[in-house]
Amino acid sequence: MTTTIDAAGRVVIPKAIRDSLGLKAGAKVEIAERDGSIRIDTLPSDEVRIVRKGRLLVMQAPPGTPKMTMDDLNKLIEEIRNGPMDEFMGIK
Repeated sequence: MTTTIDAAGRVVIPKAIRDSLGLKAGAKVEIAERDGSIRIDTLPSDEVRIVRKGRLLVMQAPPGTPKMTMDDLNKLIEEIRNGPMDEFMGIK
């Protein structure tokens, strides 16, 4: 994909790529110059996300997140059932 650099030096990462990687506003990335190229690497998120894997919804937690108890899981399921799904799916 092709994108442009604006006058302030910003580059827009195309929406399809952001969606594929689960990147949202405020996500941290590492930028480096290597052999005349620019490399952008995603950094681990510090938030729990719900992502769609086929027909299933799967919770992804950052490394080092404490294990959930069954009570924690049941509370989360209840929040998802009773709340707007958009916030859990990262939809605005």
